[in-house]
Amino acid sequence: MDGSFGFGPRVNGLRSMITLAKVKFSVGEPIDVKYVVKNVSSSEQTIWHSGFWPNHMIIVKMTNGKEPPLTDFGREGRAAFAPRGARTKNFALTLSPDAEDATQGAFDLTRIFDLSDPGLYTLQYVYEERQGGWEGRLPSNVLTFRVVATRGTAP
Repeated sequence: MDGSFGFGPRVNGLRSMITLAKVKFSVGEPIDVKYVVKNVSSSEQTIWHSGFWPNHMIIVKMTNGKEPPLTDFGREGRAAFAPRGARTKNFALTLSPDAEDATQGAFDLTRIFDLSDPGLYTLQYVYEERQGGWEGRLPSNVLTFRVVATRGTAP
């Protein structure tokens, strides 16, 4: 299938990676994502924990390039994305060289997107920060996964 189970590009001393336990899921089955940000520089890097959504975006696309519909929870998260905006929660986390942060971004994609249509999808996380410390747009690797019909589910 995809094989890109590695970190995304290096941006200003950081890299990020998403992983899935497998690449094929049945309609209605949870699709749990794990996410890690790693300091690949020789100096400390400060990243911000802001309740995830204000400085992170989860991007899922179907093979036609369109995004599947967002759930209510997904719409709330997307509406909160504001890398330059005011925040009620903002915690600076300093990563030493080679340190990783895997404390955010673990989600079941089916809570965020309507993935009831069988097919091939791509997934990417983007961390974007403009509030001091590390600044930039950090894309993760891109994963491909398949959702398949279950018995009694239309193809």
